[in-house]
Parts: sequence; C-alpha cells; structure tokens
Amino acid sequence: MRIRTDSSSAQRLRTHGVTNDEIEKARIFVFNQQAGAAITLPIPLLGPTIFIKKKYLVFEPPVDGGEPQLEDGPSIALLRHEFCHVRQILEWGSLKYMPRQL
Repeated sequence: MRIRTDSSSAQRLRTHGVTNDEIEKARIFVFNQQAGAAITLPIPLLGPTIFIKKKYLVFEPPVDGGEPQLEDGPSIALLRHEFCHVRQILEWGSLKYMPRQL
C-alpha cells in the first residue's frame, strides 16, 4: 500500500516529522513472517519498502464515511521509526544503506 500525501494519515505522519518525499516513495506491506515488528528494505523496482506486522498498522475507524486514519499512539511510533530508514535509503542510496544496517 501507499499512503497518499493528501490523506489524513499523511498529515498525521507529517506531525511526527515524516516528509512528503518519504511518504511518496515508501511502500508499505503487511507481512507477518519477519522476526521483529517491522523492517525496511530497499527493494529493486519498488524503492524503500516497509514490511510491518498487521497488529502494528493500526487505523482509527473512518469518520463520516471518510477513509480510516492511522491511529496516533505506539503503532504510529513504530511506523515513524521505519520512515527513518526510508529517509536513510533515500539519502544514502541502497548500496550504502544495506552494509550500514547489517
């Protein structure tokens, strides 16, 4: 999934320091097979990709028929942290990011 920069979820992420560029370039997949709660990797042809367990991608119910918004709390803190890795991938490039993270 991608988060649209004009969405309420993007607005909430921006209040936590995530930039529009990071939001536009990141892809998010619910993936429950990784050992930790989430991991961010530079995937060829996809770019910075966040794999996050479903229980950590929490949305508030939609208001007035609108779209659901990311819940503000511990779950958004984890997603915010993963966006730090997105920023690193964008700044350093994929080839420099992987050895630094390992």
